[in-house]
Amino acid sequence: MSEPEIQIIHERETLRETLAHRSGRVAMVLIQGPLHYRHLANIAEAARTCETIVAVALVSREQANYLAAPQALDRPVAAEAEHLERAGAAIYFVASVDDMFPYGAPMIAITSAQMEQLQRTSAYTDEYFAGVIHFYAKLINIARPSDIYVSQKDLQEVAALRQYVRDFDVDVEVHAVMLAREADGLAADPVNHELTEQQRTRALALSRALYRGVQVAASTGSAQAIVEATTAVLEEADGVDPIHVELLDPFTLSEASVERGTAVLLVVARVGSFTLSTTCSLCCGAVSRRFVACRGPVKMTG
Repeated sequence: MSEPEIQIIHERETLRETLAHRSGRVAMVLIQGPLHYRHLANIAEAARTCETIVAVALVSREQANYLAAPQALDRPVAAEAEHLERAGAAIYFVASVDDMFPYGAPMIAITSAQMEQLQRTSAYTDEYFAGVIHFYAKLINIARPSDIYVSQKDLQEVAALRQYVRDFDVDVEVHAVMLAREADGLAADPVNHELTEQQRTRALALSRALYRGVQVAASTGSAQAIVEATTAVLEEADGVDPIHVELLDPFTLSEASVERGTAVLLVVARVGSFTLSTTCSLCCGAVSRRFVACRGPVKMTG
């Protein structure tokens, strides 16, 4: 068996030096939690246009929140590296908290508290989003990537990261990667496996509602008509309790009011004990083929 070509790096200075000698576009994909198909999909998408793909392990929630205490790396790094390499990654960066934050917790804080749209559309805590964006900020300064790829499932993370890029004139492009769906219409997401057979059948109403919204967007371009048609599908479905349907600006997550242009359709509803959400990027007045098959229902709160 041949040795894997992917390079596993544990020190930030080694990463900096390694990338200093690379040419072409450098993409970065953050691996939060156990490695799963969404991470691999992000890498595969990045490999279509970038010469070097760097997968970066976020070792733990504590690392994102900048605790200075040492922490053991308990990831199956070698096994993950094999999957990452097959997807297209050239480097797997797995650092300790001590290496990333050798001087302890940062004294300069980043906050997302003023992004009210994050608070409205997710199980929001400023500590979490600020921590993740601060981690991204360090990675950008170390790796100098040209591109960052994030799953469209992580709608709020994409918006917060794009806001950071705009606010601080960071020279990096943030890409939202669409998700594949399974044959029945649900997203191929591990958390959907927690649904019972009956809940899964009922959850398909969210996918139907989303598809109806896309149809209305293509035919009318009316934001109000899109929301009303999408909501009607949920209200008619058995065992589905609609929470909210919104048409959002894909960059700010504020309400999209334009009759034509790109927007994100967000659907949130309760099925049994699960609060599920689905999103789809679309163009009002014309369907954007690139974004029709996006995120399916996923568990937000149990």
